[in-house]
Amino acid sequence: MTENSSPSKQSAGVVRWGMIGAGNVCEHKAGPPLYETPGSKLVLVHRRDRAAGEDFVRRHGCGRYAATLREVLESEEIDAVYVATPHALHAEQTVAALEAGKHVLVEKPMALNTAECDAMTAAARANERSLGVAYYRRGYPSVQRVRALVDSGAIGQVERGSINNEFPTSHRLDLVHYLLGDIRAARRIAGGKDPFAFEAMAPRFDVETVSGAVVRVITPWAESGMPEALRLEGTAGVIYLTDLKGGQLAVVTERGRVEEDTGTLPHTHRGIVENFVGHLMEGRPLLCDGAEGRKSTVILDALAAAPDSGEWTAVDYST
Repeated sequence: MTENSSPSKQSAGVVRWGMIGAGNVCEHKAGPPLYETPGSKLVLVHRRDRAAGEDFVRRHGCGRYAATLREVLESEEIDAVYVATPHALHAEQTVAALEAGKHVLVEKPMALNTAECDAMTAAARANERSLGVAYYRRGYPSVQRVRALVDSGAIGQVERGSINNEFPTSHRLDLVHYLLGDIRAARRIAGGKDPFAFEAMAPRFDVETVSGAVVRVITPWAESGMPEALRLEGTAGVIYLTDLKGGQLAVVTERGRVEEDTGTLPHTHRGIVENFVGHLMEGRPLLCDGAEGRKSTVILDALAAAPDSGEWTAVDYST
């Protein structure tokens, strides 16, 4: 079994979760979906700060506090572990959970480097457990709609794109993978000196997909309060996703401009958690398995090694 294979159905028709790292992400984004999603139950909550962990359990009204990571991993009461600890701990804790026979949904970025990602996917295969990566924007209704539009050829062949810097770089790279496919080359460009041309002045990187689309990403990540947005330009039109989370988009073709409101999720992680539960219960394909989650880390590694000269660097997912 690979990390995206169909597992056997869970006990009593419910996926029972252990949560590792009940911090800010779990408080506001991922925690409620673990116990609000049909067929999903939060059983154990671990956090090194005992008082904070017990407070999480009390306020959310579900599960119980587990004093140690070992208690979570050795528990027969859970089927899956949600890993939401700092990035440096992802690989070690994910591998430990997989080796303990638990399925794992790990926060992004998946790990610190490609080698750690490889260890995680190898552990999933060796232990015949499912490994998902919480690139949760894949589960947004707006992103699902853009994927459908691109796949249907609504704007023809995508040639260019841009993504603003209101959310983390790893998430932006993941959207390129999800919407446009694998990346064959990347380049990093130092900031310019023209104060009247922000895109020319700001440091950025470009990626070119196997299909030939070039997507520009301004760096660094900086939350200014503006909506997360992207633009895709094709041979037959343009898609403007002006608010990923809010669900606002427009499609412009020779037939005119059509605006859509795709709706929102009650919590950002609802879609990715529903998908993971559906995978374990019904065998649905994962929105982002370990192999897919690894791809953004490969690109980040390549960009870290690339010069600022603007020269293209070939991407090799096999290394």
